[in-house]
Parts: sequence; C-alpha cells; structure tokens
Amino acid sequence: MPRTCAVITLAEAEAVVRAALAAAAAADLAVAVVVADPWGVPVATARMDGVPALVAAAAHGKAVTAAALGVPTGVWEERTAADPSFPATVGTVPGFTPIAGGDLVRIGGEVVGAVGVSGGTSDQDAAIARTAGASLVQPVVDLQRRLDDGGHEGADDDDGGGPAQQPGA
Repeated sequence: MPRTCAVITLAEAEAVVRAALAAAAAADLAVAVVVADPWGVPVATARMDGVPALVAAAAHGKAVTAAALGVPTGVWEERTAADPSFPATVGTVPGFTPIAGGDLVRIGGEVVGAVGVSGGTSDQDAAIARTAGASLVQPVVDLQRRLDDGGHEGADDDDGGGPAQQPGA
C-alpha cells in the first residue's frame, strides 16, 4: 500500500510567501523567501528588491534544512553555539544550513512544507519564518471556496451560513 504525505500546493506556498513579505515589510527589511515541499523542493520563491542572490540561496538552504529534518533551523544554530565543533561535523552535508530562519509550514497541525527566510538577523529571519509558517490555518482551496461563496460557509444550504432564500425567489 503506498504511503501518502500532505504536500503544500502552489496557492498555499504563494500565501506563505505573501505572509513572509508582509512581515518583512512591517519590520522594514528586505528578504528572500523560499517555500518548499516536505522534501525541500521549492514551490514558490520571492526576492525583494536589492536582496543579493547569495541571500536567496541561504533562504533556500534554510527551507531545505527545515523540511528535511522536520524542525526549525534555529535548533541547529543553537547547537552550533553549544558545540563549536558541530559546523565542522555537518559542513560536508550538501544543502544543510544551520542558521535560524527556516521553519515548518503546517495546516491543521500537519506539516506540508517549510519556509526559509534570509536578509535580516537570525532572530528577524526566524520571526518572519515562524509567522509565515503559521499563516495557513486551513487549505487555501477552502479559503478560496469561502471567498467564492461570498465569505459564508455553506452559502448554498440553509444552515444560517449564507443569505436566506425567499420562497419563490
């Protein structure tokens, strides 16, 4: 029997990117953002004006690291501070980026991907990634359906969620 895994959609990844960019703008920062699927493959990216390509590469590494290991990348930055030999130990692992700013993206408690942010300090990147990663509380397709229904759940039934239909109308 094949195994299944929840995977972030393009619409959801774009929503996470928008949340990260909004948080960065509110903090007056220019950042790069990468949203990846659970395997670390990019789904959506953005690089604000003036952000160098190397910073975008760091954001990608943070997303890959968070996705691959299932924890925010700040864990590895803390480990590096506690054990100075740690970077030498993991320095040969391709793509491993032990710098804060990568976090998991969850929907309904289930991990569907990861987000990497780079351009500020480690604390700033981590805060933006945490905010963006937590920005999806339900699948975007459900949000879009609610918007299409005029913002009401169940607009086509008579549960009080949509406009009342008059008989014969």
